[in-house]
This record gives sequence, C-alpha cells and structure tokens, in this order.
Amino acid sequence: MAKEMNQFSILATLLTIVLISSNLISIVALKVITIVKDGSRDFKMVADAVKSIPLGNTKRMVIKIGGGEYREKITIDKSKTFITFLGDPKGMPKIVFDGTTAKYGTMDNATVAVERLLRSC
Repeated sequence: MAKEMNQFSILATLLTIVLISSNLISIVALKVITIVKDGSRDFKMVADAVKSIPLGNTKRMVIKIGGGEYREKITIDKSKTFITFLGDPKGMPKIVFDGTTAKYGTMDNATVAVERLLRSC
C-alpha cells in the first residue's frame, strides 16, 4: 500500500510540473492590461481597457482588475475573443450598473455583455 501511495505521489508531482510548465508557456504568450481605480496603471475603467483591445483579436488578453467598485456598463464586441477578466484576490472588484429592464429594455440592461450576431428565423 505504501509503495502504491509513493507511486501515486510521484505521478501527481509530475502532472503538477507538466501543468505548471504549460501554464507558464501560455502566460508568456498573453498580454496583461491592468486596471486600478486611481489610474496609476494602464486604465482606471474596465470599459476603456476592453475598448483598447483590437477588433478581431486572436491572442489571449487578461484584464487584471484591481479592488473597488467599478460603476460602468461593459459591452464586448463579438470579434474581441480570448479576453479574461481577472479580479485581484486581495480585494475583489465589483462591476455594477443600474441597468433595469424598465429603463433599458431586456436587450440592453446587462452590466457586462458580449455582443452577438442576431439572426432572424
């Protein structure tokens, strides 16, 4: 039983090393945009960071969002693929918007939305 546990431990360690290595490779290939409410980094609003990403984007873009409340509506164009929002674990951000169905209708009341192609049936 001890031998099997040792073999399992070795396999788990090797798998962890492979996963970390593959994540490091993908991290090198991505761009990180940092948002801080005081404007001391790349942007101070999430929507501005999203707008900075080119249409037709084909590379991983991480939008790292600092702690605090961001009162804004964010719409992401459908051609801006490979975008990840990453909140600061030490102070999770809150993205809020006062969009209600009564005020904006059912299509435009989302706080964060990815535009999509509407197809008629």
